[in-house]
Formats: sequence, C-alpha cells, structure tokens
Amino acid sequence: AVESNIQKQSLQQPKPEGRFTSSFQCARALVSSHGATILYTGHVINTIREAAFVGAYFYCYEGYKCEFAKLLLEGDRLLASM
Repeated sequence: AVESNIQKQSLQQPKPEGRFTSSFQCARALVSSHGATILYTGHVINTIREAAFVGAYFYCYEGYKCEFAKLLLEGDRLLASM
C-alpha cells in the first residue's frame, strides 16, 4: 500500500525541473557538460574488483579440477585392479 501511494503521488505531482526523461537524455547531458570520459567514471575500480574476483575463482577452479582429476585416476586404478 505504501509503495502504490508513493507511486501514485509521484505521478500526480509535476516533474521537477532538471529531471531526465530517459537514460539517453541523461547520458547526452552528462557528455555535453563533462565530456565523454564521464561515462567511464568508476570503471577502473570496478575492473580491479572484478579482476580480483575472477583471479580467485580461476585459482579455486583449477585447484579443484586437479584434485578431482587425481581422485578419478585413483578410482580408475582401483576398478582396474578388481
């Protein structure tokens, strides 16, 4: 009920000056006032965060892959000796 009232209230009130009507309009205004590099603000820190995550994921994946390969080989040897 609270959400629907907030939505209804925001629809009934006129839009304040300076509000964007679309993402494209917002991007165009940002580029015109700050230059194209504004679109990449925060990209470096996000790339560093993702690189750390992907590195950890890759390390764990490769480690588990080797361990499971060893287990499979031991299982095959046990089956072959029966």
